[in-house]
Amino acid sequence: MASLKGNAQNSSPFTFRTEITGDLISNMHGRRKSGHSYVGKIDLSLGLSTEKAGWFKGGKLFLHAINAHGGNPSARYVGDIQPVSRIEATNRISLFEFWYRQDIRKFSVLFGQFDMNSTFAVNATAGNFLNTSFGMYPSIALNVPLSIYPYATPSLYAKWKHSEKLSFQAAVFDGSPLKFQDNINNLKWQIDGKKRLFSTFEIQMKEIKDSVVKGNYKIGGYYHNGDFRDLSDSSNSVDGSYGIYVTMDRLIIAENSKDNQGVTAFLQSGSSPGKPI
Repeated sequence: MASLKGNAQNSSPFTFRTEITGDLISNMHGRRKSGHSYVGKIDLSLGLSTEKAGWFKGGKLFLHAINAHGGNPSARYVGDIQPVSRIEATNRISLFEFWYRQDIRKFSVLFGQFDMNSTFAVNATAGNFLNTSFGMYPSIALNVPLSIYPYATPSLYAKWKHSEKLSFQAAVFDGSPLKFQDNINNLKWQIDGKKRLFSTFEIQMKEIKDSVVKGNYKIGGYYHNGDFRDLSDSSNSVDGSYGIYVTMDRLIIAENSKDNQGVTAFLQSGSSPGKPI
């Protein structure tokens, strides 16, 4: 994986960020056939701080567009239903996120097109790996329609930060996104408020010693109340699904006492029922 980043931040109310990421993937032997492929992603994001703009405190407007390009190694060479690369997607230029967040003391409320995996089920250590298994849990992403890369959906999100060590967050997402061919640029919203909603919550705990974060521990759960295609049998549909997950990463050996860098270990686990509810 290669990644190039740029970030411009100053006293201006606007922040602009660019990131170019590319993966070279080779299937040397086995599976469907051997071969090589490249997948890439370009991220462009723009933020606006209402406080720096001289309006009011605690507000942020955020826009995030993506360009996904390259081959399709998972289907062509590997034959895996779960992409081998976290940035692999159907070629597109689209709006990924567009939301407004308001912070009020210990509370945060957000509304808009929001990437669930930007704050839920995040493991900093596992995020260094390429495979999608180390991103969003397969027990969630392969079971229900989800607001994650490359397709974020409308949502309502709230977080309460009790302290530096303990916080709670929850969100409700549109659980019935339009098909790619019907919404290529991800500019359309179609929300079914009566059914097909995805709800999730998470408890986050930090172990802090001498101002250094020694460990991050999270437990969360989800519930989808809609019906969707059964991945094991496309002729059938599944009506409702739920599950839980836990994630932990811990600093084992610190380089020094002033940062959180060093040798870390992590654990991820998730579960969902084998039969629909």
